[in-house]
Amino acid sequence: MEKFLFKKGYYSIYEIKTKGKVKYMVDNGKTLFVARFNKWITNPYRDKKTFTTLKKAQEYVSKKLMISKQKKKKKLDKLPKSLYLVLLKEEKSGNLFVKVGITSKKYIMRRFSKKYGYEGYTLEKILRRINTPRAERLEESIKLTLKKKRSVKSYRPLLENFGGYTECYNIDSLDSIVQVFDSATKND
Repeated sequence: MEKFLFKKGYYSIYEIKTKGKVKYMVDNGKTLFVARFNKWITNPYRDKKTFTTLKKAQEYVSKKLMISKQKKKKKLDKLPKSLYLVLLKEEKSGNLFVKVGITSKKYIMRRFSKKYGYEGYTLEKILRRINTPRAERLEESIKLTLKKKRSVKSYRPLLENFGGYTECYNIDSLDSIVQVFDSATKND
């Protein structure tokens, strides 16, 4: 008898009882959803293994997830990045705020779509966008400078899962933010 125990990452862990013996199976799924084509396909990379103890099964899954995370990080590090300054509107409150950030997406509009967790927010205007290999360092530099300025107030979006909420600022500080952004990026 197969019984689902829990999910860890994209792996499911099951308990299998047969003739008084207990085994544990890990499975990363029979199918995959391909968003590009909006359909489910058979998982060509299916990883299904059985272990004698739950601890061994969990260790295996942890190792696989760590390897996957490292591969993803290497791929993301190679992608060209853009530094941006955008004006966003919170639909629920009607508040406008400024966000500084980086993205590897070709189109910033996609970066702020519902698919990436920005439901309830509208991209009003792209104020600045600079393609540079130094995007991450420049972003950190800009954030540090803005944090030191007393005239620049942070803004906390209403949604808890808003990605990059530490890079959001009140619209009242727009002139100071643009000035800091421009001076940090004038050589790029």
